Amino acid sequence: MTRVDEHDGTFNALRNSTSGFDTEGPVDDNRIRKLLVDLENQSKQHIQEINETHEKYRFYVIKANELEERNKTLKKDAEHAIGSERECRRELKRVNL
Repeated sequence: MTRVDEHDGTFNALRNSTSGFDTEGPVDDNRIRKLLVDLENQSKQHIQEINETHEKYRFYVIKANELEERNKTLKKDAEHAIGSERECRRELKRVNL
């Protein structure tokens, strides 16, 4: 059973409904089915595009998190190196005096 088959009740209601419209006859079921199939295909395409965009977004978020962690590690290493350099300079001054 396809999604189009699920809407048979809607088709019947549209076909029998003429209130508010000046129509020359009942609404064409095939045309309605075709429009619904087209709408469903467009929806599937949009969902696929959104999923692809989301995958790209997730990749960039993961990459950004990795770079932030790497940046934190490098900052800690730099601070440790600066501290070690200061300590070495103090030791050098003490030895030279």
